[in-house]
Amino acid sequence: MRRYSRRFCLVAVLLLITTSLFATGQKEEKKKGQIVIGYATRELTAAFSRAAMLGAQSKAKELGIKLIVVSSDNDTLRQLAIMDDFITQGIDGFIHAGVLDTQAIVPGIKKMNDAGIPVTALDNCPDGGRVEYFLSFNKRKSSAKATEAMLEDMKKKHGGQIPKGVVIEVMGDLQ
Repeated sequence: MRRYSRRFCLVAVLLLITTSLFATGQKEEKKKGQIVIGYATRELTAAFSRAAMLGAQSKAKELGIKLIVVSSDNDTLRQLAIMDDFITQGIDGFIHAGVLDTQAIVPGIKKMNDAGIPVTALDNCPDGGRVEYFLSFNKRKSSAKATEAMLEDMKKKHGGQIPKGVVIEVMGDLQ
């Protein structure tokens, strides 16, 4: 699964880079220097988020692009503030790597649009504003594969049988 997450993110970085290079001619003077891409994720602790971020960092380094990674820690208001900060910094492109409330983030996306900053969305897509590229995956199919792998592992540990019981998936912080 991690291998697919890294590929997913690499594609997003490449698409955003392509978009930022050709989206507007008005920032050509800035493009003579290093390209700067803002990457805002909802969290950095989940395996998918971490894999996507590491993939983006690796590709950005390979291409000589400065990638600024910031986490909103699942706080929509913080995500909007991060987007405002990126606009102020004059980034060349923005990767939106998930948010809890896809409607609440729309004003930030529209501000990015007004500033001429191309937006790529990973995992979930804002409900408004212009998003150049949206990349996701089949969550049902991925969940089914993960369940099958878990069941096979349980069979191995229990002599080919799946023990009776309840499986609970806990998401989020257990504090």
